[in-house]
Amino acid sequence: MRAYVYEVDPTGDGSDAEIKIEFPLNYDKESTGNKDGTPTHGWYNWSDDFADMKNPYYKQSDNTVSRPEPILGDIEIDSDGSFILSFLDRSSFQMGLRHHGPRWGNRLSQFRHILISTGGRIS
Repeated sequence: MRAYVYEVDPTGDGSDAEIKIEFPLNYDKESTGNKDGTPTHGWYNWSDDFADMKNPYYKQSDNTVSRPEPILGDIEIDSDGSFILSFLDRSSFQMGLRHHGPRWGNRLSQFRHILISTGGRIS
């Protein structure tokens, strides 16, 4: 998985888009709440399958989920011209806080209230 930042002429049709920054997202990130400090091993590909939300590194209760999925949230340009990128965790937007798990057929999942542990990053 890689991150790309393009420069586009706002008066054009976008066909002149040029890559300004490109880098891999395979670096280890800080823990998103693991009690034993085990890293979450970076970012995960986007998924819409709730079963993918369960992080195997968790040593917490069964209703805690975590799957850091990157969204580029903000770009700042420092006084020396360096780019500062802020990445958000998509899973926090999907799950919210203490919501019920998904419904399968006419029954709720085994989770009463989902606890999400999210992890963004400034790069």
